[in-house]
Amino acid sequence: MGQLMCRIVTCVPPWTWDPACATSPVLYDPGTRWHDRPCLHEGFNDVPPRAYYADAVKWMADEGITTGMKSDLFGPDELVNRAQFATFLWRYEGQPQVEPSNKFNDVETSAFYARAVAWMVEQRITTGRTLNRFDPNSNVSRAESIVFLHRLAGEPQGSARIEFSDVGPDAWYRDALAWVLEHNIDWWAEHSTLDAEKPASRAEIAALLHGYDLRPSTSPSAVAP
Repeated sequence: MGQLMCRIVTCVPPWTWDPACATSPVLYDPGTRWHDRPCLHEGFNDVPPRAYYADAVKWMADEGITTGMKSDLFGPDELVNRAQFATFLWRYEGQPQVEPSNKFNDVETSAFYARAVAWMVEQRITTGRTLNRFDPNSNVSRAESIVFLHRLAGEPQGSARIEFSDVGPDAWYRDALAWVLEHNIDWWAEHSTLDAEKPASRAEIAALLHGYDLRPSTSPSAVAP
């Protein structure tokens, strides 16, 4: 059959997850080494069923928050930029009607994320990287993603103990982190460090959003309507 290809060929079971496809795990038939195209399978072909983010990705797809990078690929290890994260949040909130804004000179009103960014500004979830720049193509960091969710919730106080060795007492995202920890909104179970400035992956963002959605309902959001 030649060099192992990590995609395509047949839709005939039985299938197991191929460990040779480390960056994009896919199903294959151990007998033939044929690799599955997921026409007979639900979900994304690159999301292993036992991955920590598998339920979160399925939830995002079911809720219309993501359609994946392609029809059968989610891209769990790909990074999320600020435009994409804004769009995820906006879709999660039901795509509220808002007109694109000229507040940021790097957000064209025709951009796919323009309404999402305008909504984030309206809801005081973002003020931009600077007064006139949103920086849509920059990767969203783990810290930023936590802070955005905290603001979406109305910036409630959190009381969880922070035990990450790399989070100082004056960290700008500390209040947000205490809140997400209190509500078990995370992807970092059993990790001793947060790596707050590390760009967040699509898998991590999926887990974070899903955790946010599953959090216990408390008081109404204090975010301005």
